[in-house]
Amino acid sequence: MILEVDGNEEDRALVLRARELEVGMRLSRAGYGILREDGSVRDEAVREWQKAHGREATGELTIADIVAMDDLDDAFPPEEIYLPLSGEGPDVFAADGWIRAQGTWILEGETIAFPLNRHIYDCDIASGSCTHAETVLATIGQANHLRLSLETLRITSWNPPVLTLEPTGPQGCRRPVMTINTEAKEVFEVTTQAGDCEGGFERLERPRVARLVGSQEVGYEVMEENRRSTFEHMPTAVRSLLERAGQVVE
Repeated sequence: MILEVDGNEEDRALVLRARELEVGMRLSRAGYGILREDGSVRDEAVREWQKAHGREATGELTIADIVAMDDLDDAFPPEEIYLPLSGEGPDVFAADGWIRAQGTWILEGETIAFPLNRHIYDCDIASGSCTHAETVLATIGQANHLRLSLETLRITSWNPPVLTLEPTGPQGCRRPVMTINTEAKEVFEVTTQAGDCEGGFERLERPRVARLVGSQEVGYEVMEENRRSTFEHMPTAVRSLLERAGQVVE
């Protein structure tokens, strides 16, 4: 494999070595052969990758090849993702003026939540408010980004078994209204347009409906999707081997 870089001879050698190791690890993880003992990339691995992607199989990487390989990081996200256990739906509890709902939000019509999230709502009916704890995990390439936040929601109505909540602060051009049905164990949030949007927010042409579901089932769906992505970007020989071994996610 040959890479060309600018700079003095020593700098070029260091950059070349670092870039070659980076490319080699990507190819090795994707199943395109292993590294040499000195950590360099085998030319046949490069040729196999180039051939699989409709490029001229020279064994030498071009700048365009390296740019295309950047997509391998996103194609091989971590497969194992575990969220707190729950049943087929969200966990909803109600007792003595206290209501809790917890689970993962998905948009209606979508099969997988992104970014991956976990929400807990603790509501005290007497005080007229709920504490909302949010955890969001976004995986970009091989990096995980975690965000934690707390906020207070106000109870706008309690008509058993339905509790209705809204944010306490201004929400700009959108108005989210959340409902918790303690009997049906259902939690929805409907967001509607409430004015003109600024700062690049698109106008909602119709209400956006989100549903709280069990976190465990969403975690399993994300893991299956990650496995599919990994399989699709592997070389033909590796895919065939996995298919024969029954390790393919349909």
